Amino acid sequence: MFNKNVFMFMTFRADGCDNIRNLGQCLGISIDGSVLPNHCDSSRFYSNCEELCCKDRDENERKCTNKVMRNDRYCISQIWKIIDNRESLWVKWVNIVKLKGNSIWEIEYQNTDSWGWKQLLLVRDKIRSYVKYLIGDGKSVFMWHDNWSNLGPLNSIVHKRTLYEARMGTNDKVNDLISNGEWMWPNEWNSNFPQLQQLNVPMISDSRDRAMWMDLGKV
Repeated sequence: MFNKNVFMFMTFRADGCDNIRNLGQCLGISIDGSVLPNHCDSSRFYSNCEELCCKDRDENERKCTNKVMRNDRYCISQIWKIIDNRESLWVKWVNIVKLKGNSIWEIEYQNTDSWGWKQLLLVRDKIRSYVKYLIGDGKSVFMWHDNWSNLGPLNSIVHKRTLYEARMGTNDKVNDLISNGEWMWPNEWNSNFPQLQQLNVPMISDSRDRAMWMDLGKV
């Protein structure tokens, strides 16, 4: 079970203890006041936090952070970990408890969700058009929901009803639809959806799939 009583460093410069507590609300975690600095130590504390976080950020996360309004920055680090399927306890908890096998792009918030989770989904909507997936083993990228192909998200071409009629899953991964270097879908789709003929079968490798940040249409 994921322990909500954890303190996480974030990739932004905070101005006070209240901001740190607000981060806890955003991420759905509780922050023990005893770990927060007093007024005299706050400047050094936040400076150290920023230094630690900058060391751990990759280029994609920095590009992403710079594109989003400052008030949203405290959620970017966490939502990017979900998008890129990072190896962490928190991401595993989100996948099991929140996503439950569904794509981060398709899930909708519920009235019973915490304020923090709703904020993460709002940030998700702002950055969606900038995210591109690079196929490695194809086991984590959603075939229909994720933006991995030259055609964009394929659910704009093949709708849920079509998948249902073909007895195919809406949450299939790219790897699930490839066999012997060819796409596994009904032959009639080639005439019903001529755009799919432009869809190249990606080279499957042993490396993991990656999410990348697109700037002006380029990765």
